[in-house]
Amino acid sequence: MYGFDFPRNLYQWVPFVWSAGGDILGPDGGRAAGYLDGPEALEAYRFLTALAEDGLTPGAQFVQQGDPAREARFASGGQAFLLSGHWTLPVFRDLVEAGALDLAIVPIPHHPSRTAATSVLYASGWAVPPNAPNLRRAIDLAGFLASPEAQRIRARSGLAIPSRTDVAAEIAAADGTGVEDAFIALVPGARMTWGARVRDFSRIEALAVEIMDRRLVRGESLASSASDVARRIDAEFEW
Repeated sequence: MYGFDFPRNLYQWVPFVWSAGGDILGPDGGRAAGYLDGPEALEAYRFLTALAEDGLTPGAQFVQQGDPAREARFASGGQAFLLSGHWTLPVFRDLVEAGALDLAIVPIPHHPSRTAATSVLYASGWAVPPNAPNLRRAIDLAGFLASPEAQRIRARSGLAIPSRTDVAAEIAAADGTGVEDAFIALVPGARMTWGARVRDFSRIEALAVEIMDRRLVRGESLASSASDVARRIDAEFEW
């Protein structure tokens, strides 16, 4: 049995960096050196790679190819915790309703120097370009999509917390499991992803994935791999 699934991708491990008091880019999003390879970030990388090295997560065979069995392993009792978000709830809905899975939502671990963990927040919205055909209809559609009715319809999928606080509270009040309340409690301490601010952020994600890969697959120093990746990011973007 494993304790955890290894967070290989940046969107999975960046909350651990934040929860250690660090970041991956400077405050203006214009520099990786000194942040992606900073002491707090390195502390988070060490914590996570140690989980794999100590056998608490699946080993290096899952690092580069991903871990497609992680949800099934969690649902079958082969893994104690699953690192994921609200979007995974529909996968387990039938098991929870049948009483086959006892599901609870907890924050990720945080550094002792911090009072709480910092999660990552993703949001979606709608925009109408000024040159859209049928502009009036497009505006009406965007208005409907932001309405309580549309938010309730979308909430049925279970993929996300409604962006309207009144609808989110309504959904949580109707949830006898406490799962929705647990997710809502994480929102005030969450941060918007860097991808919402930095153009072509996927290129940074593609490079950053090397940091812990190189430790687990090749045994490289985390400090040297993080420094190398930060330098390459800065050189490629030339902010």
